[in-house]
Amino acid sequence: MQLLKKTIPLVFTVCFIAVISSQETKARDTFGFYYGNTYSDQWNNYENLVIDIRNYSPENDFTDLLHTSARLITYLSIGETDSLIEGDKLGPGGYASWYLDYNNDNLPDRNPVWGSYYVNANSNAWHDYILQTLIPEISPGGIRGLFLDTIDTVDIYPETTQGMIALVIKIRLNYPDCYLVQNRGFSVINETAGSINAVLFEEFSSYYDFDTGEYKKWTGSELSYLDQTGSVLSQLKRYYPIDIWTLDYRPENDIDLLKFAIERAAMFGFSPSTTDIYVTRLDQMNLFSISDELDSTTDRAVDIREFRVETRNNALQYHLTMDGNIVENSNHYQIFITTLKPDDPVYFTSTGFCANYMVEDNSLYKYNGTGTSWSWTYIGDVRNSIQNNTITTEIFPASLGTGNNTLVTAMAVSSNSIWAPQDTSDILRGVTEIVQTDAIYQIEDDIDKSIKGHQDIKRLTSTDSTTELIVEMVLRSQPNGSNHYVIFLDTDGVHSGYRNYEITASHIVMDGQLYIYSGDGDTWNWNYLKPVSVVSGRKQLLYTLEKQDIELGTGEYRIMGEVLDSQWRVTDYTGMLECTTNF
Repeated sequence: MQLLKKTIPLVFTVCFIAVISSQETKARDTFGFYYGNTYSDQWNNYENLVIDIRNYSPENDFTDLLHTSARLITYLSIGETDSLIEGDKLGPGGYASWYLDYNNDNLPDRNPVWGSYYVNANSNAWHDYILQTLIPEISPGGIRGLFLDTIDTVDIYPETTQGMIALVIKIRLNYPDCYLVQNRGFSVINETAGSINAVLFEEFSSYYDFDTGEYKKWTGSELSYLDQTGSVLSQLKRYYPIDIWTLDYRPENDIDLLKFAIERAAMFGFSPSTTDIYVTRLDQMNLFSISDELDSTTDRAVDIREFRVETRNNALQYHLTMDGNIVENSNHYQIFITTLKPDDPVYFTSTGFCANYMVEDNSLYKYNGTGTSWSWTYIGDVRNSIQNNTITTEIFPASLGTGNNTLVTAMAVSSNSIWAPQDTSDILRGVTEIVQTDAIYQIEDDIDKSIKGHQDIKRLTSTDSTTELIVEMVLRSQPNGSNHYVIFLDTDGVHSGYRNYEITASHIVMDGQLYIYSGDGDTWNWNYLKPVSVVSGRKQLLYTLEKQDIELGTGEYRIMGEVLDSQWRVTDYTGMLECTTNF
């Protein structure tokens, strides 16, 4: 079993934790997890609640479930099964053909921790079982989402990766209104992000040690790896409208682990939650209803109202807005910055934030101390501008020793004239000017604005299993019957097909019909082969082709997509996507 956009304040004290537990807080948590078997009114404290519907009986419990105001999301394992399923009885031990048997003992391979059974995600029989049997069984009235667990099975069996990606895409297309949450699965997240609503970073800050029976913080190289992965997920949010949740495990009364989990989630702008290892305790964060207590006790002239960042002119621009007009030389302002460079020493502020750079008034410094000592090296001045109650600071990435596509987190502090801290901002994420280098093409063409009523292609992806090739064309609007949709495929490994932009196509799928090329490279000569499966989603077209029909074996292949209007004029096309199949 593997086990989730608002701003989180940075006043992490014992008093702060007491506020979290208060029954007077009004905000609902973004999400919660509960795998118990009883309903309670506490469910109403969450916007989203992940449960395991298998723990409830239709006769006694489903009526209560419908009364909650939370969006109910049920657990669904798509990489393992808790118990053995006979299915077609063609697999190891006479069980279903989708089970794996790498140790050749004629029994399905098992997860050594949870005792569950690994599944071959390339199996079409498994896909059919998930889509046609399992999801309908676990989705009674009131269930509005699916929590997709055990996707990380692909890290144990990498050869099943493409099948797992295809399965997630199929779930989205078959259940377009379902709220989908992916658990981890970071090796495939670039390919699945366009099909999900949220991703859960389980055990982001703490974990349960089964050998010792203790809850522990991550440290050392493991913590560095989690930071790096968190940075990747933060950047992914620039392209996909997904939420990122964190779920950490801790004892109920361990405030230190709670504080650690909240602080780290805040650094990346993630939504946090905690529970016990068996997910039977409902913890409530209520973070978003908490205000800064300093606001009501200090001079409001140095009270921070807002701290925001934007990328402009290849620089990060920080805007610090105060409740009163800013008076130069009367107050001091600092921006603590971390670029998550593993070899840099970092300074730990009183709130637990770590920084390797700092802007103080209008000067930039780099930290060179031991963590708590105040030791900074001057780098140079930064560009500051003040207008009434807002100070704008501009920092170029090179000054921070970074380049493009880098996550930078920051926190602002205001002090009075004698350097007594007065207020602290929330933690803020910013990404330096980004250059798209993903294998997924997302091309904006001049032709996009040249034809009235055009339809744009947002993305083209390709995945494959042992026998099938699945191509997904994601559009910016709903597919319609007046347009023509074309997929060009070069599967023969030679440059002898139809020459169209970058590709020499050996096959083409046009309006759901498959053709093979028979011309000289320039003439439009195609021989009809057969219809192909095309599933139309909200803004998607999913093509499933049999590999034998397009003569695709192992090795490289290339695809590109094209949309034409009713007069057969091209309105948009993608770049050529280069792919490799190992099946």
